[in-house]
Amino acid sequence: MSKPKFQPGDRIGSKALRNLSQSVPGRYVGNNGVLVSQIGDDQVFSYKPTHATANNFPLFYMQVLSVSSDYLSCGVFNPDSGTTGDSFTVAKPYHLRQTPFDGNATTFDNGDVISYVYTTQRERVATKSGSDQTQVVTPDYFATEEIIAFRWNVGINDSAGNRIWLTDMNLAQRGWCKE
Repeated sequence: MSKPKFQPGDRIGSKALRNLSQSVPGRYVGNNGVLVSQIGDDQVFSYKPTHATANNFPLFYMQVLSVSSDYLSCGVFNPDSGTTGDSFTVAKPYHLRQTPFDGNATTFDNGDVISYVYTTQRERVATKSGSDQTQVVTPDYFATEEIIAFRWNVGINDSAGNRIWLTDMNLAQRGWCKE
């Protein structure tokens, strides 16, 4: 695989993004098809692609099917054919999940204490010193959206009690913003 060249402002297509994401897995998931060699003072990481299954592949190109408070229901997406295959549950990034924060107060390093009450899976009210602020996830998740998930035990279960082993990489850089 050749190294892609991007300039600020370039549009990155799905194939280039997939190639780029396939060059990263060894940094997240060591020893899963990653060969490490030394050439002079440089370490070279080579990735040997394998058939993607839930047990042996660290990154998944997914299509969102539905959105819940802590996770997404997704299908493995093939951008070349536009088809969605096997379904998996994908955890939202920690700060976008409802369960760790809903009804709880968080004390920050600067001493601020902020409590959160969720009104929907994408909206919450943050209260600091008696002052309320409505916040929403921006950009919001939506059905048919394409995401990349990585294999990682995040320690949460879906509504049926099954362990969730995939997490959204949050390439859209979602965060909580004032409404």
